[in-house]
Amino acid sequence: MVLLRAEGLSPVDIAGRVGGSDRVVRKWLKRYRDKGPRGLEDKPRSGRPPIYTRTGRAETNKEVA
Repeated sequence: MVLLRAEGLSPVDIAGRVGGSDRVVRKWLKRYRDKGPRGLEDKPRSGRPPIYTRTGRAETNKEVA
């Protein structure tokens, strides 16, 4: 989205290309404008913390399969 905006596309045009809404495009562009590349990282989410690490989850999935 950031690169498409740098090429001069509008948020509406970007949304059409990536299959989203212009509201979401504007949100990500604002996060990038405010915080740079760090603004594009996922924010912490609410809810129960994960029980397994990524490695543990991969090992469990391997055993089940």
